[in-house]
Amino acid sequence: MFSFNKIKLVLLTTLTHILLFSAEPKVTILTYVYKGEKNIEHFLNDITKQTIYSDCEHILINADSPENEEPIILNYCKTYPNIRYLKLDTDPGQYSAWNRGLLMSKGKYITSAKLDFRYKHDSLEKLYNYIEENPDIDLVYSNILYTNEENKSFGEARTCFSPPNKILSIENLCKKQGPMIQPLWSKKLHEKFGLFYPNFRLLGDDELWLRATINGAKHKRLPEFTGIYYIGDSNVSLPRRNDRERIEKKLIQSMYRKHFKICRTPN
Repeated sequence: MFSFNKIKLVLLTTLTHILLFSAEPKVTILTYVYKGEKNIEHFLNDITKQTIYSDCEHILINADSPENEEPIILNYCKTYPNIRYLKLDTDPGQYSAWNRGLLMSKGKYITSAKLDFRYKHDSLEKLYNYIEENPDIDLVYSNILYTNEENKSFGEARTCFSPPNKILSIENLCKKQGPMIQPLWSKKLHEKFGLFYPNFRLLGDDELWLRATINGAKHKRLPEFTGIYYIGDSNVSLPRRNDRERIEKKLIQSMYRKHFKICRTPN
């Protein structure tokens, strides 16, 4: 239960947010918070250094996490009035949480920021500028690096490697090779193609990009490395994902059976 001081802080932050964003934010950043206590401080310290962070709104959705992320988040709310904090009574899953954030978002563009991802300092600015300069596209995405070193900033980790960075296409999405980490997309994409399907736990973004691409969404890749993604055993985004991923992959295949058959057709 919120204390009186917490209620005052939330009300003050909300009022400041309304005054600050009477104009449209450039980007809404969505962050799902669950079992991320050991990552949240480093994550917030990292993302608030983005060159356009003050022009963004950042919605953090605490999905009834059993850990103690809240005091850290509320402390950052005091310094950054563009942070909006939503505490849920239950965990609806990442994509339902993102949908809640989308419905309250005010930004022209949307991006997701996971607790185990660290950004190059100007990555959001570059993605934003690219999509602004190409108004015919719905989504822009970039290359990323993987690391086994937890809570290391971009440029700080000593052991990094580059995964295959495939272009976003129906064929590659059928093979689960979409822009998993750092896309930035127009909020209007959801008006045209809908929200994330809440029954997914791991592959809901893959499903949405596939759904949108099949129905005519346009996208481009920014050919730069803009972030670093931690893939160690304690990765908070991917806990023991293999079995669940197989289930969701089969679900996507059944939903888009026609297109998967096309993907398997030899050239």
